[in-house]
Amino acid sequence: MRIFKFQISLFVLLATVCLAIGCATDRDDNQTNFRFFNAVAGFDSVDVLVDTDTYLEEISFLESTAYLEFDTDPHLLQVTPSNSLTALDTQRVSLQDDVDYTYIACGDSSEAEAILLEDDNEPPGDQNFKARMVNVFRKGSGFDIFVTGNPEAISDMLPTVERLRYKAATSYQAGGAGVYDIVVRNTATGDVATILANQNFESESVYSILLVPDEDRPEQVRVLVLQDRGQK
Repeated sequence: MRIFKFQISLFVLLATVCLAIGCATDRDDNQTNFRFFNAVAGFDSVDVLVDTDTYLEEISFLESTAYLEFDTDPHLLQVTPSNSLTALDTQRVSLQDDVDYTYIACGDSSEAEAILLEDDNEPPGDQNFKARMVNVFRKGSGFDIFVTGNPEAISDMLPTVERLRYKAATSYQAGGAGVYDIVVRNTATGDVATILANQNFESESVYSILLVPDEDRPEQVRVLVLQDRGQK
């Protein structure tokens, strides 16, 4: 039986953004790596504007960009529905050199918002992986999450993460590389909300485990895993 313990840490709320697999790369001075993930339910796609100019176009629901090189001057970031000038979220941000970021737009068409996360893409040791958990599903009492090789025994386990609330993220923690099930349990009711089975976490890789709205049933939570950094 394998199960890992994560420590929850809330990140500062900032702006709006999308989801796919991307791996961080080295950058020049005054540059950083930046990716966007779109978890806003209710729109087919969104655009990202930087200083009122379109930077990313038609990022579909539950799509992520790869890491993009981005300068660290102060910027005005806006997320809009595609082909619209109405901002869903607007933030002024100043990014740091040599820091990777993930910018996540979340909520729905009636109330969209965003979080900006700093990514720790230093690889773990050989035969280990590293992961954090992020809840961008919706407001509520939160979820207990188990990363385990024995999902049928969770009633006798302590959760890997307890009561992960909306817009909260854990720190990165390391575990032994291998195949695990990710079980999500509603904290308030104790009912299992969803299971992602047979997720392979590779040696020397870094991941973000996200709770997001289901593509077909936005009222239902699902698990989506992003690879922040692959094997060296």
